[in-house]
Amino acid sequence: MKATAPDEDAPSNVSVAGEGEIQIARIETDPSVANGVWIWGAVDNLRLAAVNAVQIAEELLEQPTL
Repeated sequence: MKATAPDEDAPSNVSVAGEGEIQIARIETDPSVANGVWIWGAVDNLRLAAVNAVQIAEELLEQPTL
């Protein structure tokens, strides 16, 4: 997971295209909800699914067979 710096724009579906990590914007308080916060994140869902599938396959290959 990669957090954006305070001076950077929040991540969007365009800015994360081709990235394998989830990107999270700076957490901000919600002035309309007591103790509320806003958390904004974005991910390239196709790349994340592919990375996840490869990691699962690697773990399965490392397990001893019965």
